[in-house]
Order: sequence, then C-alpha cells, then structure tokens
Amino acid sequence: MRKARSSRPVSGREVGCWNDFQNKRGFQAAYGLYAISQKFCFRNAKSDPTMMILKCCRTGCPWRVYAVRLKDCDVFEIRTYESRHQCTIDERGGYQHQATASVIGMLMRIKFAGGYEVTNIADGEFEVRDKKGGSFHVKLANKTCSCFAFQMLCIPCPHAIAAALQSGVLVETLVMEAYNVSMLRGAYQERIVPVGDYSGFPENDAIFNGWRLSPPATRRPPGRPKKHRFFSRGEKLMKCVRRRIVCSRCKGLNHNKATCKRPI
Repeated sequence: MRKARSSRPVSGREVGCWNDFQNKRGFQAAYGLYAISQKFCFRNAKSDPTMMILKCCRTGCPWRVYAVRLKDCDVFEIRTYESRHQCTIDERGGYQHQATASVIGMLMRIKFAGGYEVTNIADGEFEVRDKKGGSFHVKLANKTCSCFAFQMLCIPCPHAIAAALQSGVLVETLVMEAYNVSMLRGAYQERIVPVGDYSGFPENDAIFNGWRLSPPATRRPPGRPKKHRFFSRGEKLMKCVRRRIVCSRCKGLNHNKATCKRPI
C-alpha cells in the first residue's frame, strides 16, 4: 500500500504533479486552504470515488487540478496540474466560501502544532520540520524522536506532539505509565506497618563494632550558593510578571512619589 508523501499545501506554498494526499477529503481541504491563501475560488468540475477535477470559478481561466485515487488504497495523487491564472484578483471574489469545516480544522491543527510541518512517511512514522528548517524523525509507535528528548524524559517532545496532533493520536497516551496517577497509587497500595517500641534493640556500638558513623569530611565551596537550579531538557524559564508600580503623587507608572519628577 502506498503512503501519502505530502499532506497539504501550507502557508501559500503550491504543490505540483505527483503529490499525493491521504484521502479525497484531505485533498479537498488542502486545496481549500491553498485557495484561501492565494485569494481565489475553485469549483468541482467533476468528481467520483476514483477521481476529482478542480477548476477556477472564473470562466476561461486555465487553472486546473486533476487527481485520481490509487489502486487498493484511499490515497489521492495529482496527475495533471495547471498553475496559471488568467483572471485578475478582482475577478477572484468569493474565496471565503472555501473555508469549510475541514479547512478550518486543518488551520487549527497547523496553529496548535506550533508551526511545525509534519509529513507522514510511513505507518506511524513522521518527518517534522521546525521553523528553522531542522528535520526530526518521529516514531509514535516506538515513542522515539531523533532529538532524543522523548526518550530521555519519557514525555512527548514538541515534535512528537505535532505528529500526534496531525495523526489524531491522543498526546496523553504517549506519556510513560510511570507518570500516571494509577502508578502513584500503586506505590502506596500495600499496607504500611507501624513501627513498634525501640526497647530491646541493641545499641549502635554493638551494631557498628565500635566504629562511629560521622558525616562526610567535605568543605563548603567558596562563593555564594546558587539560587537557580539547572533546568531539565524540555523545560523553559518562564518570566515572572512584575508588579506594576504606581506613583501615589501623579498616578504615573514605573516610579513612586520619592522619584517622581513631574511638576505639582
């Protein structure tokens, strides 16, 4: 079975021939998103379960897309594509009608994926590209990512979250079971026996044979102790919201009455 290499034209990027999509609905939604970004409207010139032809709504415009469904799968592949528009921008009105529910859902997935571009390369495997052009290989079935943050923390990294949102997988199912509440409850499900009376136990000298257990012979390092801890991989330093200072004399901001320089 052949897999879709490209899922959608994003942010005005145009796709050409031999690009394929997961299904017919994904093909329509992808070009609906592209039509909105390019401000034109198309119509379904011909459609059946095995093929689809899209044309520009303006009569005489050569823009045309012809896609067919591949054999023994739901993947739609573009066979013929004419990208030229002979109609003007003023004649391309009505492109807002392309904003169907599937197109809006695709926009929401792109927004909440954090700007990552996700491409399905195999069953459960994705290529995720960030805004800087970096490429990462994500395997949701194995819970791995080429950035290794997923394996180290056992919590989905941003690339795995973007791939999960694209494929419809619940992000909560990718977290290691050790973080679940059920595992925390399981750690305390056994009974805890109370400690009895200490009378009758041997003294410490008898246990250690006269050896005295002392604290380690270490010295306090020079300098002031650090107040900030080292952040783990995947954590970010959040900026605290500073309290707004209001002058009681002139009601201005960012100063007080002692440093106020406004005339009375």
